[in-house]
Amino acid sequence: MKKGKRMIKRIISYLVFFVVLSLFLLPAKNGKIQHIKNRKYPVYKDFKLQLKEEILIEGSASPDGYIGKIYDMAIDSEENLYTLGWEKVLKFDKHGKFQKIFGNIRGEGPGEVQNGPFRLAVDLQDNLYISDNIKILHFNSAGLFKKNIKLFRAGNFILSPKNYIFCVKMFYRDNLYSNKKNNRYFALGQFNFEGEKVKEFLSCTDQVTKRRANCLTAYWHYYTPYIYFCSTEKGGVCFGYNGEYSLYFANSDGKIQIKVDIDIMKEKVRSNEDKAVKETNFARYSWKDAFKLMPIPKYRPFFNRLLCDEKGRIYVVRIQPILYKKDYEIVDVFSKRGRFLYRLNMPYVPRIIRNGAIYIVDKSDEDNIKVKKFTVKNYKSMKY
Repeated sequence: MKKGKRMIKRIISYLVFFVVLSLFLLPAKNGKIQHIKNRKYPVYKDFKLQLKEEILIEGSASPDGYIGKIYDMAIDSEENLYTLGWEKVLKFDKHGKFQKIFGNIRGEGPGEVQNGPFRLAVDLQDNLYISDNIKILHFNSAGLFKKNIKLFRAGNFILSPKNYIFCVKMFYRDNLYSNKKNNRYFALGQFNFEGEKVKEFLSCTDQVTKRRANCLTAYWHYYTPYIYFCSTEKGGVCFGYNGEYSLYFANSDGKIQIKVDIDIMKEKVRSNEDKAVKETNFARYSWKDAFKLMPIPKYRPFFNRLLCDEKGRIYVVRIQPILYKKDYEIVDVFSKRGRFLYRLNMPYVPRIIRNGAIYIVDKSDEDNIKVKKFTVKNYKSMKY
């Protein structure tokens, strides 16, 4: 009799545990934000990528025989690849064969770019969007120009299927510009197609632009504090400020559903790191005064890129100490519900991760920049 009662209690306790666990893993409801707290180390510690490398695109594949620098890339549902270089966007099929040029004529007419293409994105219906920092040009999946969307000087952007734009912009506090103090800040915002702000998600003090004499100088380096974001598999947005190791998941309407925290302590930037940080490729200045004024944060930021694959997994490219010999990139992988699944080593900074492949840009030969594709042979065994 006593054994039967103990068995019943045990069964009840198991049922309660699984009910609580299921509630923990389900998305937030009734307007509440689900808070996921992860430990320092991932759930699966021994997983290693099995990679097969191939050169997908070389400069000779371009119609003029030269790709030039690649500032941005995007991929559609048929694995066609779009590369953004100076004054042109090139489309290649999944085998790396050239297909079409977009926006290679500078002008103000329909389908023409004004400042040179700046960023690009492909939505869930394979429409292509190209930003020239003044407007967004919309092309359908067949490559036909459809319309211009009003823009408002921004960097990376995401197009939601609900006709919203997510992007990071610089703002001035109290809408005033001040010469006496730095009142600028960056914020990830949600905007409609008329350029009007609908919502502001996350902000950080501007530590990029500093006043030098009578002009503003922009400083970008490996330790720059900034807000990073990526599109999720259903057209929402995952974002975070890299001064904190926290991620937020919002749906395509811009409603935040999940907040993810990782239990990793901040590390102070050591004094002997300053010079090495200032000499990183995107922070080179010839004048000594500008070099001295370059702002370095007190604490080392955690990441500088977010990506999402077709399963909804989020890939966080970590910032490593500048004085370490970096033989590979460290990438943390989270499930679409915020569980810390893996910590992976990758040979390059990933630009796109989709359908079992990692796409990167190899700049080792500046005269022949390549797009490489790494097929992940054990991709299907990855949890999500």
